[in-house]
Amino acid sequence: MTESVSRGTAYLFLAQFVFLVSGYIVHVGLGRLLGPAEYGVIGIILSLMLLTQTLLMRGLPQALAKEISAHPEQKEALFNTAFFIQLLTSAIVTAVFFFGANLLAHFFKDPSLVKYIRLSSAIIIPTALFSLYSDGFLNGTHKFRNQAWLRGLNSILKPIFIFPLVLLGYTISGAVAGYILSGFTSWFCSWYAIGIRITRKAFHSSLDLLKKAFPIMMISFTYVLLNNIDLYLLKHLLESNYAAGIFSAADNLARTSPQLFFALAFTIMPAISAALAKQELLLAKKYITEALRYLLLILLPITVMVSATATPLVTLFYSSSFADSGAVLQILIFGSMFFAMFTVLNSVAIGAGDSSKALWSSVLLIVVSTILNLILIPKYGVRGAAIATTTTALLGVLILLLYVRIKLKAGFQWGSSLKVIAASIIIYLLARSIPVSGLWLALEYCLLGIIYLLLLLVLGEIQEKDYQLVKKIFTKSKAG
Repeated sequence: MTESVSRGTAYLFLAQFVFLVSGYIVHVGLGRLLGPAEYGVIGIILSLMLLTQTLLMRGLPQALAKEISAHPEQKEALFNTAFFIQLLTSAIVTAVFFFGANLLAHFFKDPSLVKYIRLSSAIIIPTALFSLYSDGFLNGTHKFRNQAWLRGLNSILKPIFIFPLVLLGYTISGAVAGYILSGFTSWFCSWYAIGIRITRKAFHSSLDLLKKAFPIMMISFTYVLLNNIDLYLLKHLLESNYAAGIFSAADNLARTSPQLFFALAFTIMPAISAALAKQELLLAKKYITEALRYLLLILLPITVMVSATATPLVTLFYSSSFADSGAVLQILIFGSMFFAMFTVLNSVAIGAGDSSKALWSSVLLIVVSTILNLILIPKYGVRGAAIATTTTALLGVLILLLYVRIKLKAGFQWGSSLKVIAASIIIYLLARSIPVSGLWLALEYCLLGIIYLLLLLVLGEIQEKDYQLVKKIFTKSKAG
């Protein structure tokens, strides 16, 4: 039995929340244990791991999810084909990453990175196969609750494996090994839980699936490169692990709230694909408009509150040794919000069958980001990287909004958006005028959140359909 988009988003939202809590525990714990310089090395290695993993995690699995959603009667043949493609591709990527470690370390001007890069290559195959089961098969069959359980388990396992190794004195190597152990364990659990048999008897056309997967793989690769090119160029240009650590801390905090809404990208892509396959353009338009509205409604006030309280927030989590990250977070949080919107709009383009447009928009933004970082980092240092990233992400949102408006006649509802922006500006000014630190930040965020909701009620932005949606999600979640 399949689940609705709203309910599926709720399940994946919860899994994403677990992922973020786990990520917070790992990153903050490593930052406090290792300090800015060694944490900067961890930031570089983890971003490279993410780059290689995402090439495989969001490529073939998304293509598989889309195809299974549109052709559920062929799900076993599609999965069998995808499995062998994913296994072969991940093995090739592992070899390239392992033997290319010296070249990567040379780019970063840091020979000590070689051993960590080679060690981290071991995570590629298990993570790639885990994603095929979770984000491919389960997402495509709309079994969002099972998908959420597996993703949540993967998140919980990371700190369980990482911290004992780090505390035993293995530091950076221990952190990387912990990620590897969690990857293998998650893959085994997904294989055991789903129970689908891999056989050569039922196969879909490999070429057909590859043709549909390749653009998504390239989009995924360019997207993650786009998200991390600031850190890479910062390390390359400044040759400072301390600067990399300061930026990584701000980046970790900045990405937290936007990543909660990446669940929308997982659910809206197959939903758009299914709606357009049935020629239900109005339904597709509704999905897009409502997704963007809720994205702005929830994300913008969080963004402005974090920006207004950036330095005390960083020191609360990472300690005073990371105080320099506050000036970076103040800017970078807006870039992360724009990247969240860009991610959802990219998924809309893929679901609508325009993978090439999503790919070329990312390629264009990589060029723009590279130029801006090369100009701004030498002049403004770590803050220059944040400015470059935020500007690039905003440009990406504008490009894809134009595409969605032309192609599907959908986008932001400007009347609604202006109300949200007005309420958020008031929240920002209040946060700036009431300086607090430490745990008092939690109380301030709660009070500002209540004021924000009251402002939306006064402006007439919160409607009966919003109450009904929340009620529907929680009622079905309890029933499920």
